[in-house]
Amino acid sequence: MGSAPLGGLFTEVTDAEAEATILAAVNSGINFFDTAPLYGHGNAEKRVGAALNKANKPFVISTKVGRVLQKFTPEEISGKVAGLAGYIGVDPTIFPVFDFSKEGIVRSLEESLTRLNLASVDIALIHDADDQIDKAIAESYPVLDELRSKGVIKGIGVGLNYCSYATKAVKEMDLDIILIAGRYSLLDQSAQEELFKECMKKNTGVMVGGVYNSGVLANPTLESTYDYVKVTPEILKR
Repeated sequence: MGSAPLGGLFTEVTDAEAEATILAAVNSGINFFDTAPLYGHGNAEKRVGAALNKANKPFVISTKVGRVLQKFTPEEISGKVAGLAGYIGVDPTIFPVFDFSKEGIVRSLEESLTRLNLASVDIALIHDADDQIDKAIAESYPVLDELRSKGVIKGIGVGLNYCSYATKAVKEMDLDIILIAGRYSLLDQSAQEELFKECMKKNTGVMVGGVYNSGVLANPTLESTYDYVKVTPEILKR
């Protein structure tokens, strides 16, 4: 179960609503939850961790690294939200900033564990490194590999949006799993062309994210979104 909506993606969600959703999922037999610092600028991690700790049932959890949350003044943050999906009900002075350095990865993971109120996570996914994949390979992966060897995390993966970068990641890193968003759905099956074949060669697991392409497949109207922006008439016709 993904948790971007529980962070207030496009629509505000209360703590109580998020908890009820997660507990309903647990009671329905769902035991794998994915989250990230980006989702609600930390709110989703807090909500997922609180609900899972309350549920007191076995679970598998993945979170993401590659962004750290930083505090800015309103003047400093002006214009920085361009290109990011809109989260409602977040602290307007807290902003997620990319950092794929060794120090950034360690900080990201440590802060996620604090928000989740957990001692460890099962999987750490390098998040949205599509156009910084070389830096992720050179700097992010080695520290995660070290943490995996020490048992701090059990698995390493990437969470990406574009198949070419994800394929490169699978080829050049020893990944346990990948999350590919929006590229294996009723509207887009491009992940089958090369990415999934490479995953089969390397025995790399696959998580398919964004199966509704951020909303249009669940509610096909002009008010819906496709890949986190307003859907075009051309996409809607498909």
